[in-house]
Amino acid sequence: GPDFGWKIGGKTIAVHVWNTSGVELSERMAYAALAMIRSAYSDAAAPDDVAVLSLPDSKLFRLGEVSDMSRLAVIVAANLEALFDSIGEQGGHPPVGKEDQPRR
Repeated sequence: GPDFGWKIGGKTIAVHVWNTSGVELSERMAYAALAMIRSAYSDAAAPDDVAVLSLPDSKLFRLGEVSDMSRLAVIVAANLEALFDSIGEQGGHPPVGKEDQPRR
C-alpha cells in the first residue's frame, strides 16, 4: 500500500515514497508502476490519484498529470510475468555457486 495519503485541491492522492539514492528512478517506469498500482484498487477504495515521491531528487510523479500509461503498464506486467515464468521453469531458485555452498 501507499506510504501516506495526501489531499490536494480536494483530491486524495496515495503516495509511495522512493528513497533509494543508489538507484536512479526511471520516470517512465515509475508511471507504468503507478498505472499497475492504480488498477489494483477496487473502485470503492480507490484514491483520486496515485504518486511516487522521490526523496533523492525531491520530485513528485503523479499519474494523473501524464497521458494514459495503461498500455505501458500492460507491457511491463507481461514482461514481468514472462520473467517469473522463466524463473519458475528453472526450478525457482538461482543456481548455487561455489561461494554459496555450505562449508564442510
